[in-house]
Amino acid sequence: MGADRGSWRSWLARALGPPSAPARPPRRRLVSAAAAAVLLAALVTTVALRHGTPFAVDTSLHRWFLARRSPGLTSAARAVTFTGTGTPPYVLAALAGALASRSRVLWWRGALLGVLGLALGEAARVTLATALARPRPPRADWATAAGGSAMPSGHTTTSALVAIALAAALYPWCRRWWTRLPACVLPALWAVGVGFSRVYLGVHWPTDVIAGWFLATALTCALMPRLNTVLRRWSGTVPDAPADEDTAPLPGRLDGPAA
Repeated sequence: MGADRGSWRSWLARALGPPSAPARPPRRRLVSAAAAAVLLAALVTTVALRHGTPFAVDTSLHRWFLARRSPGLTSAARAVTFTGTGTPPYVLAALAGALASRSRVLWWRGALLGVLGLALGEAARVTLATALARPRPPRADWATAAGGSAMPSGHTTTSALVAIALAAALYPWCRRWWTRLPACVLPALWAVGVGFSRVYLGVHWPTDVIAGWFLATALTCALMPRLNTVLRRWSGTVPDAPADEDTAPLPGRLDGPAA
């Protein structure tokens, strides 16, 4: 059936436009990775020298959130924090990988790489947290269950890794500002919400959350171009490769001329 402007494909074409071709990673991505790594190293080193003792800003913000707790906000924070661990982040990571693959048939390889990438990021986070062994805030202040060392925050790191990957996967498909804006803003708001929920619920110091954001930024900026190269080889979407049934971009050039 020919292109139909009333069809869902035509609507997607007008909303998103075709996915843009992969571009060489800009130098600013490496600069961002280096800056985040330096800031993370400085924060972790300072905390280690203080034997995990919270900073003044940690204790003051911790008390500020405790004083503003309410049953409704606590329930909302628990719901938000639930999305930052376990199944939800891995589902979103798989979705990001599938979108980034730009393949009709081999999208599952992208989904698999997204899951593996998130697992590697979490392994790096657990290694750092175990080595640092920073204590959490007093258990009496907790409004949800928690385990392991405090810095970097696991929920924060996981949600930030997924948010950056999801935004990066969605952005090439969005040619209009009104689709690019939510593609970047909504994942970021979710990740920020998860981070704040950990402080509100009393299971992390604010600097634990900041360390998680630094770690996620450093990992994604440094490794995403290399993962993208592997993904394009897996899915057969290398530049100038002829498209066929297995490697044609998904969903094709939706905003092309009507047949």
